[in-house]
Amino acid sequence: MFQSKKNIIAGRNPVMEVLKSDQPVDKILLFKNASGDVINEIRSLAKQLNVPVQYVPNEKLNAITNANHQGVIAFKSSIVYQDLQQVIDWVHSKGETILFLMLDGITDIRNIGAIARSAVCCGAQAIIIPDKGVGAFNEDAMKSSAGALEHIQV
Repeated sequence: MFQSKKNIIAGRNPVMEVLKSDQPVDKILLFKNASGDVINEIRSLAKQLNVPVQYVPNEKLNAITNANHQGVIAFKSSIVYQDLQQVIDWVHSKGETILFLMLDGITDIRNIGAIARSAVCCGAQAIIIPDKGVGAFNEDAMKSSAGALEHIQV
């Protein structure tokens, strides 16, 4: 799994700060044996913000970054996720017929980009995804969508 270095936040306090900011976070990888007040606070904030947390071995964290990660890495989102009800209201207020695409189990980010291109061409207003089970909507997905992810709500 390749992630752009600028989308990776490593370390306990940096991850806390990104969670406290308005920046969207795709997921958090947490060393399965990590403990402490800051770790508990990260877990709590992630739960409040509906950010998925995966518990992983330290080797996985070391493979992603050689920065001092202190047992926690967050992945900033390349896109801003929208609330489904707000998107429904927005489409309805425009007087358009709602056409949403639901994805589940699509893990290849290039496929996500291709699906987004097709969805925009077909006039879909939104792509609906679950918290887990779909590949990251990162810079590679954005690139393979040829900019289509800029024109559709997620």
